[in-house]
Amino acid sequence: MYAIPSGDNYYILDNSPFYVFGVSYCDEFTVKETDGELVYDFVTARAGHSTYRIRIPAGKEHQYFLEYWEPLAELGCSYEGSSANKKRLYAIDMPPNVDVSKAYNIMEDNERQGI
Repeated sequence: MYAIPSGDNYYILDNSPFYVFGVSYCDEFTVKETDGELVYDFVTARAGHSTYRIRIPAGKEHQYFLEYWEPLAELGCSYEGSSANKKRLYAIDMPPNVDVSKAYNIMEDNERQGI
């Protein structure tokens, strides 16, 4: 996770997390030191963003994701992508002003269609 220091052991998340749940973009959180590394501990203040994760089918490339992205972008969502494994993973950020139910319906409809 990328974060900006905001005080002693406090950080503000500066990206949408792929593998850590319960924290979203711009949330403030604390860290603890474990074996000389700073490790996420818990959220101290929520910024109102929501994070959803989308995995596209194995063998599909980023262009496949982009074919279906525009409706979410029009709502105000953004994304970060990872190709760390066979199925590309996307962390979708929904800012507080996004109608989450509309965004969720778009993703759910795509899932029902096998997209």
